[in-house]
Amino acid sequence: MKKVNKIKKQEKKSSKFIKGALIGVALGAAAGAFATSKKGKKIGKDIKDESMKLYKKFEPEIKKVKEMGEKEYKKFLKTAVSEYKKRKK
Repeated sequence: MKKVNKIKKQEKKSSKFIKGALIGVALGAAAGAFATSKKGKKIGKDIKDESMKLYKKFEPEIKKVKEMGEKEYKKFLKTAVSEYKKRKK
């Protein structure tokens, strides 16, 4: 009886793995087709361009946060939270 249960568990695991692998292959093929199509390349370029615009907009703040020490960061965070609470009311 134990052996039968063990075999069933192994079959179930194998089945899940095979399903996952097939889904991965299908998604990979779809992504590959999308990335190589003209429309896919255009969308990819648009996403990249918009990401760069967003990064450039927030770059100064990102650099400030990187340069902050832990103490300054906690102070900044506390101020930001209190301002948020004030505006939320």
